[in-house]
Amino acid sequence: MYKIYNNPWAESYYEGSVMIRPILGSPVEIAPPTPMQQKNSMAIYPNPLPTSEQTIFVQTPTSFKKDHQVTIVIYDEIGRKVYEADFTQPHVILNHMYNGLYIVKLLNHTTNETATSKLIIIR
Repeated sequence: MYKIYNNPWAESYYEGSVMIRPILGSPVEIAPPTPMQQKNSMAIYPNPLPTSEQTIFVQTPTSFKKDHQVTIVIYDEIGRKVYEADFTQPHVILNHMYNGLYIVKLLNHTTNETATSKLIIIR
């Protein structure tokens, strides 16, 4: 291995040291990342769900109207469905669920739209 200090190609004393070679020429232009637009964003609070709480509150997307038929489905971290119910109230009681990461999905059967969010439970 080689190192560059005062002597441009001096051998390194340390095994495995890395030499970086500069790339000459015009720089490559990279487009800035575009933020992802969330069409159907929903909010869940409190998130993470602490030990003292058993109820989550779900704020639905604006496209989900009160007269729409909506189902809430919750999946665990390996994709198993652990909860499913008609979503008629803005709150859901989750006293039967354990610590972990969950995916909460709202299915609007009237418009065939879905909204998804993550939920963390800490008990």
